[in-house]
Amino acid sequence: MSILCELFIAEPADAPLYEELCDDEAEGGRFERVLLGGMNSLQFEPLLGIMEREVRMASIPYRRPSGPEVHRLEQVGEPEKTDTSWVFRFPTGFVAWLAALDAPRAAAVTEQWARTEELSTSPEDIEHVVSSLMELARLAVASNRGLYMWGSL
Repeated sequence: MSILCELFIAEPADAPLYEELCDDEAEGGRFERVLLGGMNSLQFEPLLGIMEREVRMASIPYRRPSGPEVHRLEQVGEPEKTDTSWVFRFPTGFVAWLAALDAPRAAAVTEQWARTEELSTSPEDIEHVVSSLMELARLAVASNRGLYMWGSL
């Protein structure tokens, strides 16, 4: 069994319908997306913690979400409808942080993220993931849309 993973930007109303709209040739072009394959939502979550530490160290104003779900992506749509695919939303503050990352900070973040238990890989193996996240985050901020992750078994 393999995992499929795609990052995409969308209007909040379109995000839960991502898979359905992508299957429709006329609608599929509405999403800016990057196909990653092999990643899941849990692997992105340590990046939210890294972001929070970076923001705190730089004394950047950031309103931290509260509660036990602080470092989790939010599942959108109706998860009970399927047990083989899911859509998750990246938090708005995280997307803004990604969009503002410069190359030296991105390299440091990539190195930290690669060392996490969830990834345990080399920074070179995930550089494309971080650059894709940054590119899509910039598009999301510029177009006032959200950044999402679609995953499927």
